Amino acid sequence: MVAGAILSGILVSLHFRNSGSKTESAGKGSNATAVVAPTNLSSPNLTMGSAPIVSPEVVALVQLMQDWRQKNPEYHILVETSGTEVASTCEVYRFLNAKGEWISRIKNQVSRPVEVTFVVQAESDHIRAYFPRSNQVVDMATEQEEMKALMLVGWKGGDINPGMLLKLARTSFVEVGSDFKALTLVFSGEVFHLATIARDVFLTIKLDDTGKAIGMEQLTLGYRVISKLTYLKDDPAQMTQNAPTIPAGAIKVKKSFEQILHEETAPLLKKTPTRI
Repeated sequence: MVAGAILSGILVSLHFRNSGSKTESAGKGSNATAVVAPTNLSSPNLTMGSAPIVSPEVVALVQLMQDWRQKNPEYHILVETSGTEVASTCEVYRFLNAKGEWISRIKNQVSRPVEVTFVVQAESDHIRAYFPRSNQVVDMATEQEEMKALMLVGWKGGDINPGMLLKLARTSFVEVGSDFKALTLVFSGEVFHLATIARDVFLTIKLDDTGKAIGMEQLTLGYRVISKLTYLKDDPAQMTQNAPTIPAGAIKVKKSFEQILHEETAPLLKKTPTRI
């Protein structure tokens, strides 16, 4: 589910970067961060046709993540994301309901470049996104073409298997530091079905020794977005009470996540002088 939050965040940041590229030529007044080749890496994956060859170091780190996930199936995480042009606060909940079903919910509040809030709710393989401002809800599994990436990663009962993320990536590699390990997954821009995104999307997941994700970094089009993860100590009853919900009166629409996001942010983007 954490990966689900980050993937939805990737789509949001790509949306704003995409919008900016349509209104202003790239490079003019750019605050882009230079991409530096990482050091002390394991051998990166090689790609043979469409199937990546995964290194043993990557497999071992993914297994460590999966082990932590199995030992800690319930959680409430605060994900604070910031970049030169994007900032957001996201709460991620995963818990068992009274029927013994896994419930996952995300509430993402974007504050820069404009304010927009959306809720993602996953129950029994049914994934929906809700936008409170317009009271619109979309069935992400059937209506949203550009969220196929999220659907393909095996989000069942709201949880995402890191091994499935690995299968979605074009290539991957491991970085080892004195006090951390990091897994970088490289996705083709085409995976996110955003036509003007032609470059790769890099997602780096920073882990502690137990395999728990403690931070993430997204890099695309020369722009870096960093996410800090804080694990909140809520019990299941608190999570059930506090997790965001989609109201029964929400308007069901046959639109994509991207379409609604554009509807809600485009008018606001025209009013702000900030380049995005």
